[in-house]
Amino acid sequence: MYRRIQEAVEKCSCLTQYDVFRAEKEVALSGSQEAVHTLVKFLFSLVKEIEGGKESNTRELFDQFMQVCLWGNKCDLSISAGMENSQVSCPLAQVDTLREYVLINDLDLVWNQLQKTGPVRVDVILDNAGFEIITDLCLAEFLLTAKLASSIHFHCKAFSWFVSDVTKDDFDHTLSFLMSSNSMAMDFVCKRWKEHLQNGTWKIHTHDFWTLPFPYCEMEKRSNDLYMELAQSGLLIFKGDLNYRKLVADLNWPASTPFVTSLQGFGPGPLVSLRALKADVVTGLREGQADEMQTRDSQWMINGNWAVMSFADKH
Repeated sequence: MYRRIQEAVEKCSCLTQYDVFRAEKEVALSGSQEAVHTLVKFLFSLVKEIEGGKESNTRELFDQFMQVCLWGNKCDLSISAGMENSQVSCPLAQVDTLREYVLINDLDLVWNQLQKTGPVRVDVILDNAGFEIITDLCLAEFLLTAKLASSIHFHCKAFSWFVSDVTKDDFDHTLSFLMSSNSMAMDFVCKRWKEHLQNGTWKIHTHDFWTLPFPYCEMEKRSNDLYMELAQSGLLIFKGDLNYRKLVADLNWPASTPFVTSLQGFGPGPLVSLRALKADVVTGLREGQADEMQTRDSQWMINGNWAVMSFADKH
């Protein structure tokens, strides 16, 4: 459906740069302004403290930013049929209360991966625009400031996809939105992020493969250039439900199937999937956990209230 929409747009010469979902994405971002300001203000203070030499609990902060990044994925316009779906509450305050809703938490493995060497290249395969991309950018800044990452590579969609998925234009609009805010913290981080883009510390990529129907286990043979690009990364962070479904080929796996098995050989680098469950496929659960969840919440696989942070090492 989304490819047909894009085809219709591209057939009209005056609409080739038009994003049919831009208005919905902009409303979602502006509606999240209070939560955005809270998160950015926290990041601003943290960066100042770290660069000022104040000691911080890097491990605890890593968990916190990763979980904020995870739950930012709840704001998905494709699930809400394009209706406004903003983040209105403080994401930092929610992290502790949401821990029990994380069915798989492999953050210890992710942390250990980042500790194996010095700062590494980290790739973020983006999902939604709006509030979610703000959480992605804040995580990226934390990883750099804490010297867990040396560079961040962001992967966007080549055109409008599933209503709210991030395109290059959405990335640029997000920075413009921050610059227009009357906030010292937002102005500081936005200027900092633009510097990252200018000096190559941050890079933005697009590739047609992300909007093709193939599971990621076929990436190496169908889009070897993208696979080899990802193979240069020290950690791949896959955001959201659709990326997860493509990682596991959207197959009806038994829920207790090991996550690495469901990847079917895909593994250009160590990877973690941050996903709020919105479709009836999941792997990596312990035996009997799916039955327990069905008793507890009959809609647990599709309502976005439950999540996984699943890690797999390089294949």
